Amino acid sequence: MKKVGEVSLGIVTGVGGYLDISSLVTSTQAGAVFQYQLVWAVMVGGLCAAILCEQGGRLAAVSGKTVSDAIRERFGFPYHLTLY
Repeated sequence: MKKVGEVSLGIVTGVGGYLDISSLVTSTQAGAVFQYQLVWAVMVGGLCAAILCEQGGRLAAVSGKTVSDAIRERFGFPYHLTLY
């Protein structure tokens, strides 16, 4: 039962990190204007986000570093700052 709580907390945190009020309002407005013409962009964006999260997890599992730490180590601190 403890694992279920940990997994559900991770899911809630992950969703909260990607969905904020500005993205919800923008998505609602775009949906009202363009209706279903932008469904392909949602599908491609969701697929890219899933691939990025999966690859970040693999990097962390193998190297023991986060994506941010790996970028800083490989390319240096100035390049790391340009990404944020």
